[in-house]
Amino acid sequence: MTMPRIMRKQARRFVLAAGLLVVPALSMAADQGAKGQQARSAGQKSPAAATQASPMNVEQLNDNIAQHSGKQVSVAGEIEEWLDARSFVLESGGLFNDEIAVIVPPNAKGVDAQRLREDADIVVSGTVRSVPLVELERELGWDLDPELEVEFEGTKHFLVADRITRQRD
Repeated sequence: MTMPRIMRKQARRFVLAAGLLVVPALSMAADQGAKGQQARSAGQKSPAAATQASPMNVEQLNDNIAQHSGKQVSVAGEIEEWLDARSFVLESGGLFNDEIAVIVPPNAKGVDAQRLREDADIVVSGTVRSVPLVELERELGWDLDPELEVEFEGTKHFLVADRITRQRD
């Protein structure tokens, strides 16, 4: 049995990232701690508090997916690939854990597959669903192509879009 494309890509990125992240991660953590301390001592909001109003990226969502399951979120990213007219892979450009399958129900606002091309920078607002694909298909009245079912095999989390907007630079 072959691994789904999303998982294969994540596995390749993980191997690469494992060797590249140790020293930079420690350096970034120390830098973020210093910035947060400076902001607090100056009476300002910490960087984490300042970004809560803005959309998270896919990696941030996936790092805390259980916490967000069943909840409304806004996630910024890039369309990596359209899988069919109602689903695509959203990525955030990280090295690993940066992809999620987005399902677009027929009643989603601001979604025109002809206008959203691969590589488009977007913000998806919707609900994180941690359910088997079969249940999601039944709820949305969606009969998935058998080839796409194989693509989604092993996928445990989905973002069901309510609204998709283009990101402004």
